[in-house]
Amino acid sequence: MKRGNGKVPVLLLVSVAVFAVSCTKQKPKFAEKGVFEAYLSASKAADAGDMQLASNKWSETIALTEKLPAPRSRLVQLMQADSLMGISVILHKIGKLEAETALYERALGLYTSVTKTNAEFLGRDMAQRISQNRELAQLVAKVESGARRGRAICLEKIGLDLCGLNKSDEGMLKLQEALAIFRSLEGSVPDQALCLNCIGVSLLMTNKCSESIAVFEEALVLLRSHPGTEKEQAESLLNISGALLVSKKNEECVEKGKEALEIYQKIPGTRDKQSQCITVICNALIMLGRVDEFKKFAEQMKE
Repeated sequence: MKRGNGKVPVLLLVSVAVFAVSCTKQKPKFAEKGVFEAYLSASKAADAGDMQLASNKWSETIALTEKLPAPRSRLVQLMQADSLMGISVILHKIGKLEAETALYERALGLYTSVTKTNAEFLGRDMAQRISQNRELAQLVAKVESGARRGRAICLEKIGLDLCGLNKSDEGMLKLQEALAIFRSLEGSVPDQALCLNCIGVSLLMTNKCSESIAVFEEALVLLRSHPGTEKEQAESLLNISGALLVSKKNEECVEKGKEALEIYQKIPGTRDKQSQCITVICNALIMLGRVDEFKKFAEQMKE
């Protein structure tokens, strides 16, 4: 299950950075201008699917940020954190888990710094102005929420990486911490469900099948209460089906697998997921000795 379009982490994004500048009626300081421009270029490249250019611009954002004297503004810290997240996504795709985890740790530190004193994001001297201006107060709240979400995503990714490196106890603690943050944020049902699915997968990796099924089902209940999450619901059903297969609960596996497949068949661009559903269903049907039904689903794999 992926956030957004699966290309880049969905955090504050450019809109909040631009909103911050427009609300404060300030332009980035001269020394920060290059950071801001590199960050915007990276975000635009990522949105266009040009990940090589995005990676270069994220690296440039980080390098320019590190040349700035301390203390650095909250806006700059957020852009640096987002850039570290972007590069981490690319490292994940090429299997460099330890390097990916190191960058997530750095991003986590930055998001944590921002959430500690979010009013400083707009400068100490603006505290009174913030209290008297609803628009600015909303901005500060939005920045804090975005930074907290950034922290949670970092923790989630670090947790998954640790589990992948056979450090499941440490990884599970990070995942649980991420889930707690997501649960404290408004409008975070999809994030909570994704995190629960990550926890379920990690439990399954350590052969805790019953626990993983319970967590996947919790994610499914959340998603069914949230409109527009059909694809995510199918992912949870597929996860449940896979865990049931491992648990040798083959009848239930087939049932959940069919539910997932039915949803995926209504969603364009999900052929790979449909194939995964059919594979799980076929494995369960073989175990049940339902040969004719197995052949029917096996034929769908050839289409």
